[in-house]
Amino acid sequence: MEQLVVGIVAAPGIANKLSHKMVYDLPDLLSKYISSQYKWKIEVVVDALTGSAEDTEQAYQKTEDYLDRYNWNYIISLTDLPLFHDNESVIAVDINEENGASMISIPAYGWRPLTKRLEKTIVTVIHEINVQFSDYAQNGTAEKDDEERQKEYHDIFPFSNLRKIRTYADETHTMHIRYIVASKVSGNLRLLSGMTFANNPLRLMQSMNSVIAIAFTTGASGMIFSTMWQLGNTFSAGRLTMLSLFAIIGMIAWIILAHNLWESTKYSTNRKITRLYNMTTLTTLGTSVLIYYLVLLLIYIIAALILLPPGFLGRQLELKHAAPFSLYIFIAWFTASISTIAGAIGAGMRNEKLVRESTYGSRQQMRKALIKERSKHE
Repeated sequence: MEQLVVGIVAAPGIANKLSHKMVYDLPDLLSKYISSQYKWKIEVVVDALTGSAEDTEQAYQKTEDYLDRYNWNYIISLTDLPLFHDNESVIAVDINEENGASMISIPAYGWRPLTKRLEKTIVTVIHEINVQFSDYAQNGTAEKDDEERQKEYHDIFPFSNLRKIRTYADETHTMHIRYIVASKVSGNLRLLSGMTFANNPLRLMQSMNSVIAIAFTTGASGMIFSTMWQLGNTFSAGRLTMLSLFAIIGMIAWIILAHNLWESTKYSTNRKITRLYNMTTLTTLGTSVLIYYLVLLLIYIIAALILLPPGFLGRQLELKHAAPFSLYIFIAWFTASISTIAGAIGAGMRNEKLVRESTYGSRQQMRKALIKERSKHE
């Protein structure tokens, strides 16, 4: 049986992970939905250049170079960074009509780009390439076939929110088929959430162990003093909310300043991309710090319930009754905010490399440094 090889050029990180997850299931899907007359094989190559969003022309060129280097029948570049049509509309899928080289932007699929969705997208892309290079692609029946196949696989392919266009690409000087997100607002929101997901805020929590330790020690030791109880009892929910926001925003600002994560647009080659990186940095850190804050809050509620008996706390605060559960929440809430501020001031992130890798701007710089270093040895 003749073998067809699909080459996936993946950017480091989430794109590489998802690519290797698809290696085992994709051949069966391709056999089922494309053709069972061939044996399908998936090969994955990791290349940092496919993650350089500001160098899209080089990324396209690099993808096409792999067609010459490897004996692949299809090539798909899987990137975890954004692609734009006319620097506005978000591109999910891009197919070069001349050679079939394709690019898929993972962030365009939003917060959870599940492996199954990407697998179905790749199947659709390969079908699109087959139609484009088939004999009837030139005689007018391709459009009809495409419509029929889109209806047939309506429940399989995640293109319901995408719009198909055919356009000339300056990067390759050829015609391209592109699936773009129809709504610019929706597209940018999905892009931002997808880039935040790719940064993996939960992984960033690994670097906050020392911060959590200092914050918990500060809060737990302070909780045995009556000042904490009195302030927790005195502060209203509105005042505590303002204190929480101050603590969370302060922690985010400290991490950005301490690790120089904010990129200036002054010397940027693409200001829109730089602004998007900065916004992604904020959403990534915001998600991590919010999770950190909620974990502290839960720990302090448990600690307060253990350390402060309701009757004792009620007598100390002259409530004339046992302390209600809501008071424990307010005390823990106040303590979490104060200890977050103390943790930010008193500790550094344990893994600076991980912190910088978790922001797109820094990741771009690392990849470009890797590309530059690799070019010296070629």
